[in-house]
Amino acid sequence: MLLLEFPRLLCPDPKAGQEAAASLVALFARLGPSPAKASLRRHLLFAAGTVLVATEAFAEACPTSRQYLALLLRLAADLNDQRGGPAERPVRMAACECLRELEAGCPGLLSGRLEALRSFQRREASPAHQGYALLYGAALRNGVLLLAKRGTGSLGGLLAGKEDLAWGPGEVSAAGLDRLVLLPSPGDLKELKSVVSALLDGSFSLSPAAQSHLLWHLAQAVSVVRTQSPAIFKAQLVRLFGTADVALQHAILQLKALFTDSLFTAERRGLPAAAPGRPALGSSADEELPVLLTPRTASGLSRALPGHGTVLARLNLLCLVCVESEGPAAMVAQGGRPEGRAALLPGGLLFASHFGPRPQPITPAGRARWPGALQELIVGVPLREGGLGWHLTALARLAREKDLSQGGTVRFLGRLVASGQLGDWRSGQMLLRVCRNLMQLCRPPDLADLLQAVPLRHADTDVQDQARFYSTLLANLSGEKLGAVLAREAPAKARTLSSSIVADSESFVASLTVHPVEPARPPSRLRLACHLAHVGPRGPPFDLLLCVALRFSCSDRHYGPVPELCVPCLSAHRPPQALALTLAPRCPFPTRLDVSAVYTTREGLTRCSRLGPVQVAFCDLFVPLPVPAWPLEKRQRLFAALWDRLCPENGADRAESVTVWPVPPRPLDGLMQSHFARYLLAEHSGRYEVGLALPPRCHVLLRVQSVAESARVGIRTDNWKILPSLNSYLQGLVGAA
Repeated sequence: MLLLEFPRLLCPDPKAGQEAAASLVALFARLGPSPAKASLRRHLLFAAGTVLVATEAFAEACPTSRQYLALLLRLAADLNDQRGGPAERPVRMAACECLRELEAGCPGLLSGRLEALRSFQRREASPAHQGYALLYGAALRNGVLLLAKRGTGSLGGLLAGKEDLAWGPGEVSAAGLDRLVLLPSPGDLKELKSVVSALLDGSFSLSPAAQSHLLWHLAQAVSVVRTQSPAIFKAQLVRLFGTADVALQHAILQLKALFTDSLFTAERRGLPAAAPGRPALGSSADEELPVLLTPRTASGLSRALPGHGTVLARLNLLCLVCVESEGPAAMVAQGGRPEGRAALLPGGLLFASHFGPRPQPITPAGRARWPGALQELIVGVPLREGGLGWHLTALARLAREKDLSQGGTVRFLGRLVASGQLGDWRSGQMLLRVCRNLMQLCRPPDLADLLQAVPLRHADTDVQDQARFYSTLLANLSGEKLGAVLAREAPAKARTLSSSIVADSESFVASLTVHPVEPARPPSRLRLACHLAHVGPRGPPFDLLLCVALRFSCSDRHYGPVPELCVPCLSAHRPPQALALTLAPRCPFPTRLDVSAVYTTREGLTRCSRLGPVQVAFCDLFVPLPVPAWPLEKRQRLFAALWDRLCPENGADRAESVTVWPVPPRPLDGLMQSHFARYLLAEHSGRYEVGLALPPRCHVLLRVQSVAESARVGIRTDNWKILPSLNSYLQGLVGAA
């Protein structure tokens, strides 16, 4: 419906919004319950709420707002389809969604009805229970935060509230949670704990996105109640420990960000063998692993959870908390202790030891020996495609350890490439990531041979091109430049239509451009050839001038700055130096450039001299049109089309003019060949058609026709301002002849 998309456009003021919402509510009442009209009735509820909120007409003084809110509460009170039946269930779900949106827009609106909303949530047993749980969670969160913000009232009274709707404006924000404090009585705290526990226990039946929303709302409510421990969420973290859903993973990280190290106390950071799935989240770089692993713990895990793939998959999310990150959202600070940043390696070794093909408990050694032991374990296992991803991921991290010899890693990769078990594009990218880290760290001698072998063994074209690219960088750049090029690493992405070599090249552009170079000359620039001659004294000390810098200045505003030219040496006994002067015209007019020179003599003295000006004539701006070598007939048709295009009727800047040359036919041919041969498009029976381009964006067409003892010159251009200069130039040609 248009009202859902453009409410402010269709209802520009609160009065119009109130009238439109009243019409929608009246139409909803006239339709009545019907399976065929359920979809329309849902949209009517959404549209009425959207119009009231968008036009700022939703207020206690608005009768339509009170009528609309009463309608929503009446629909939500039809629990378990008692009155409307299953056909009315989508309408009830829409009513809960509308109430939740109103509560989000007006925080605390339903805080006086928490007892009724809790009753709805507990009694609803149909598939619509998710909407009731989310509605109660949002109202509970806003009510607790507003209670902590006001500092008056009791938590028990809030939870048992049977008051009217709170229409007053309330503002709550997650940004200021650390400044809100609520200290309820023991009885009120027990009631809150009961409510939150009941919601958490029933959250397993919600969708992942709904679980994430509910967890976040409840966590915010608990965070301001300083006497309630966040350990109430432990059971949910254990349940969500093995999730693969992004929304639930985000919920876990939100809980960690909100509660930090208070989520688990220090004495419970270990992982007991009796509860192998219980996680412990760290909060800073100075902490140990997110799950405190010991050989005894790992052996207990190996008995409790069958299969190393299951355990590694369950630990994948929480191990990311300790893995190094280079972005602004890094969870482990780069400046933290090395023990904190390298804490993932002992865990990897323990799991590889206890869940590998041949489990062998390893006695814990010094922390400095963990990376080498893990590398030795990985490169010593048989090549299997099933565990290839885990092996390459660990080796990519180990390739960044400065004190670790990388010879074993290169030999393992060589065996992998030679075996032909590289697999698909993703495994090829993992291998190249290891090679990239090795290139940054130490440049092993056999790495070049490895990169040259990858294109011969891997079937994916993208992997082949990227390996050749890395090989080229390794062969042509020094260690310092290679480190600067590889320092900027784009985040890994899923494969798309664009090649990863293109993405790598784009991320390397800034680093590869070590020395700034002059960009390719755009069409709007003009290059003029000139000569620098030595005309001063031919004897010492002025016979040899060194490091001559020519500086140009243009007084008019029709040209951009002219870059200076440098001549290493200018000798009186050598031919003049040929130079190319680059101009950037803003409007194609003749001009004059003042020139000064700064140079050094044989004696080492630096001098400055003013040289004669450089005259830029109008004809110096002419550029031929880029016309292919077409036959005469085709070029005549092209000129006719351009001539019609530059007709004055087609634009305000276009202009047409005519001038006459008192030149007979034979001298006319010589005049055209000597001055316009480069720009001649067509010539036929004493008729000449000329096309000129003048930077930056001007064009001129000349149609010269011999008539008796004179010539008629027709002119068309797309810039009428150049006609005086063009006419002076054309008349000057006849005068010179």
